[in-house]
Amino acid sequence: MDRSAVEIVPRCVIDVSTQREANQEREIAFPPSHLASISPKGSLLASFDIKNRLSLTKIGENETKTWTEEIDYEATCIETLELAVLDDKTSKNRPKTWTCVAIGFRDGSVRFYDENGRLLLSQTMHEGVVVKLKGRGHTGMSQAKGGSDSESLLILYRSALVSVEGLHLVQMLHVCKRQTSQATHASPDVADYLRLTYKKWDLEKHDKVNDIDSCGMATDSLYDYLKDASTLGGYNTTVRSTPAASHRFIAVGVNPMIGLYKASHDLGEPQLADVAVAVASKLKSVVMSRLPISTVTGWLWGSSSSASADPKSSKSVEEKANRTTPSTPIPLAVGLSDPRRTVTTIHLSPCWTLALTVDEFGRVMLLDVNQFTLVRIWKGYREAQCGFCTSREDSDDPRSHVGRLATFVVIYAPRRGIVEVWPVNRAERVAAFNVGKKCRLLYQGQGVVGVQKGLYPCQCVLLQPDGSLNAFRIPFYCTMSGSDRALLADKHTLNQFKQALAKADVSLLCQLAREIISLECLKKAVASLETSSLASTDLLSAFMSVRDGALSLAAGKTFSGERDDGFSALSTVCEFRMGLIGLYVKVSASSSLAKSSERSDEDLSEFYVLAFGLTSHRAVEICALLSTYAELELRQFVATSADSIVGLVDFLKYFEISDEGEEELGFRGLVSSKANKAILGLFLFKPALEGSVSLDDLLSALEECHISADDSMNLLICASLSGRLFDHDDAESLERLVELIKRLSSYQEKMIPGEDSLSSSTSWWRPWHDKIQSSSRLYESLLVSLSCANVAKSDQTEDEDDWEALSIDIELWDVLVRRLEDLVALACLIGRPSGEDTLSVARLLNANVADVFARLVARRLVARRFDARVVDAETSTTTAEDEPELAPDRLTSDERRFRFELDSLRGRFPYTLRGDSLHVYAAWEAVNAWKMNSDDTELLDVALGHLTAFESLLLRIGLSVVLWNEIFLKIVSELLALIEKVGKSPKDRLSRKFVKLSSDALPSVLKVVQSVLLDLRNSSLDMIENEGDIPTPIFRGESLWHPDSSIEDEGLWRKVLAAGGKPCNANRVSIHYHLVTVLHAIVALQLKSVRPSTLFDPKISEMFFTDLTSDSPDVDLADPGTNRLNEIEKFLSLIVVASCDFPAVGNAWPDVAVELAADAFRVDPDVARRHHVVELYTRRRDAHAREVQFAVRDRIALGRALLPVLGRRLAGAMRNETNKARSLELIVQFPPGVLQFVRSFDAVMIESEDDFDALKALADSAAFLLPDSSSEHSTAARIRDTL
Repeated sequence: MDRSAVEIVPRCVIDVSTQREANQEREIAFPPSHLASISPKGSLLASFDIKNRLSLTKIGENETKTWTEEIDYEATCIETLELAVLDDKTSKNRPKTWTCVAIGFRDGSVRFYDENGRLLLSQTMHEGVVVKLKGRGHTGMSQAKGGSDSESLLILYRSALVSVEGLHLVQMLHVCKRQTSQATHASPDVADYLRLTYKKWDLEKHDKVNDIDSCGMATDSLYDYLKDASTLGGYNTTVRSTPAASHRFIAVGVNPMIGLYKASHDLGEPQLADVAVAVASKLKSVVMSRLPISTVTGWLWGSSSSASADPKSSKSVEEKANRTTPSTPIPLAVGLSDPRRTVTTIHLSPCWTLALTVDEFGRVMLLDVNQFTLVRIWKGYREAQCGFCTSREDSDDPRSHVGRLATFVVIYAPRRGIVEVWPVNRAERVAAFNVGKKCRLLYQGQGVVGVQKGLYPCQCVLLQPDGSLNAFRIPFYCTMSGSDRALLADKHTLNQFKQALAKADVSLLCQLAREIISLECLKKAVASLETSSLASTDLLSAFMSVRDGALSLAAGKTFSGERDDGFSALSTVCEFRMGLIGLYVKVSASSSLAKSSERSDEDLSEFYVLAFGLTSHRAVEICALLSTYAELELRQFVATSADSIVGLVDFLKYFEISDEGEEELGFRGLVSSKANKAILGLFLFKPALEGSVSLDDLLSALEECHISADDSMNLLICASLSGRLFDHDDAESLERLVELIKRLSSYQEKMIPGEDSLSSSTSWWRPWHDKIQSSSRLYESLLVSLSCANVAKSDQTEDEDDWEALSIDIELWDVLVRRLEDLVALACLIGRPSGEDTLSVARLLNANVADVFARLVARRLVARRFDARVVDAETSTTTAEDEPELAPDRLTSDERRFRFELDSLRGRFPYTLRGDSLHVYAAWEAVNAWKMNSDDTELLDVALGHLTAFESLLLRIGLSVVLWNEIFLKIVSELLALIEKVGKSPKDRLSRKFVKLSSDALPSVLKVVQSVLLDLRNSSLDMIENEGDIPTPIFRGESLWHPDSSIEDEGLWRKVLAAGGKPCNANRVSIHYHLVTVLHAIVALQLKSVRPSTLFDPKISEMFFTDLTSDSPDVDLADPGTNRLNEIEKFLSLIVVASCDFPAVGNAWPDVAVELAADAFRVDPDVARRHHVVELYTRRRDAHAREVQFAVRDRIALGRALLPVLGRRLAGAMRNETNKARSLELIVQFPPGVLQFVRSFDAVMIESEDDFDALKALADSAAFLLPDSSSEHSTAARIRDTL
């Protein structure tokens, strides 16, 4: 027996002043004559003293409140009930509850009170003394299958048993509680008119019944049913085909001392009168909730004055309401008889399978309810009080409610003043306590009525004479035995350890740490300590206790009898954690010093010469680079003191024991992300670099914790690359950084036995070289590389024997420093790229392409929309600010500054940043950016600017061919198919669906395609003329980045050169140029009723979208037929008319029509020119028309076309009211032929405000163009002369 396992825990102290006044013995607050009961949840204690005073004590976490009231009746029993709240919707798994107190009186009545002492219901169900009240509800552990039918309230009388169904009780008391709260100020006797429905049983086979309990609903097996029926009814009894459900009761008393009764479910139906009273009460509650309470009370029950005037009438109503019903006999199924023995009490276990009984002979008997046999008998417990306690198995998750339950028997012997705890499954007593002889043991086994979910464990509480209330804490392992008990005991101790850790009780923590004997629980205790929030000194004491316990267990044997070497390893872990705590205290106790003032550029460069071993020129250059980088705010982190703060818990998480052996300790990085290592490195090394902790103290502390130089260097590099450890102008920190790296390198054995010196000498530097090379934080990487390079040089000076391997180290660091200088200078030009363009040495080397620098600069050019001329090198020695502001198309200040910086950067990248290289990639990047946002057509203009800026014809032709084949060809072909289908300029919806471009973007895109094809044709012709004199451009990589000269670009550059190696066929390019021009005209001018296939010769149409570089013989085109000629003239006229109707589209479209007529359609272009002149005169744009008409070759046709225009305009001017007088004169003066000519335009005449002088000039032009012998000339001349 382990006495320390079971505890009596104080719950609260109750104010017992009123109880002591009622008691003759002043020192006893709750003598046996008092009635007492506690609610299942332990929130309410109800007591009834000998002076008929009811006391209700609400038990809270911090305080208790007691309510007391005198009652005029003598109580015989009391019971507290936990009822569900019917309208609760907060939780389905564990609904809210409220507490009700039921009291039985000597006159046979039962009264129900709420937790505030208000009377809810009073009812007399049988004439006689109420012996016992027993509530039976849901506990979550019962095995009864009746559900809510198993819940009930039992009222035991001397000669009858009353059973109230649980759900009905909850509903009725809920109605009473609501009506009582509403009728507080109106009708104090509302509860007298509400009645419970109940069943009454007669236990006729018992001579005397002292106590009873319910086992719920059950259905017997067919064998048991037939056996009971034969025993009770005899041979002629009537049986059913299937057994009926029955309600089982266990009654204790005299002869038999224990009896089992089975009441069939169809017996004892509720009386009709009771049902009627209940319905009337509910009807009254509904009416009372809608009308004033005084009115309703007077209407239903008479006025208050009449009630007081006629007490007999009121008494008769009450007597009718309290009328009782006869009881129904139920048979005794089985009984245990002992004529001399009288059983006084019975308590049912939470699972309803066991029961405890107490008799007058001092025996406590444990009864198996299902088998109805006595399992065990305890002797020598006179006037015993007993109950059951449940205990749940400890779980690793405190929020988990899943686990095994154990049941224990608690027996209190008042004459001996002792409480004993026994398991139900073993004969060994668990614990015994001396508590005194005047206590009360209260059993909370009622359960909760009205719910079918949740777990409500049953417990026992001990009520002391002074009013203190104590509970029993019984661990689950007390029900076990052997090794299982030891394991569970350790788990329980571990839970107590965690609770003490949460309360920061260090003394209890250390005591419990020494009591744990299993290795698994000790490891969990160590893990909980590592995540605790204890202070460093307390945590150190806790680890020391765990270590002592592990060492003592390592010296002996475990409870399983076998030696476990894991305890030694665990003690080593504790030693390691203790060392880490000491390191944390040493570092965190340091105070940060004020940062020294910044140095000038001259002083800083001198410091770089001394600290990093640089030449004066390189020191000045590097200082300028880092200063520019910092001024542009390109660093990813800003150094602040708050970033280096690390909590003790996080600090311990970052370290763990190495797996290589028990005695070897080291850092392996429990959290492997760079961010955590960077924070840890900042915490460890920032105080040392600031000077608040000496380097000797820090390194000695790290060595005491067995943290290797490799791990320390790893942390230092991560912290340095975080951007929070130092700045380029912090000379003191950089000087300490060099010294720290030097000290760490001296602690590490660089030579690895068994390997050659050349490969092993660089093995220690290689990880840090690779880490810095992979970092994208260029600013910090350059400073750390300079420090490591200087340390490597000093190692060569000190160790002259291994000069060859150290020379390799120096060469590696020197190359890395120069590459980082290049990237810092590149970042100062293009900013800080993100995503795939992140700058790091490793990423650029792994790409294995030489054009990466050109791509990065080109993307910056396109993003800023700079002019293509910024790529061209400066031709003079002037700076960006000295360029004269003369030409209107001069570069902006930003563009001139960018060109100046680009020229400076070309000193580092002389090959990859040449003019043509940047033009190629800038044009390609602009097109790719446009593909991502097709509405931004300005990007195509940027690409076109770079395309036309090439110096090499090969690159210009190659890039044009690549753009046509990969991008523009598909757009043009899809647009042509769409226009052929709809016969007009497509709408935006169709354009987006088929061409993947908006209707607004199409004109700009086609205009760029025109320019590309036109430039391609001209460049191809120039290439043919200069064949043999055109050099082939070569793309070379930088020697520092690509020492192998054979490395070339495998991507765009090679593809462009391959495409430009052969000139394109000018004829094929012209055909596609004309096609794009036609499509551009249709889209830009919104033309309708046009199909491009009807405009071109079929032989030309067959050449659409063929290879531009393939040879094509001259095509002998046939004379266009009448239909195609009409379509061509119609299309040309549509272009001219649209350009004249909308001057905003530009004046170049008539010239485009002339060009298409001559080159594309092979028709007379004079038709387009003549139509243009006619349209201009029609729209009264005479000055422009006179300029254009000189280009028309067929003057007679033009004169004949202008004569109708003259007639229409003259008729409109004469129709105008403002020219009425002049019009009458002209009518008189015009010859009949001319007048008839003018009147012929009345049907199509439009009133206009033409000036007659302008008409005279038009008539003169028409007469000049027409032959003198023609009638048209005569008409024009007469009009001119008359005007």
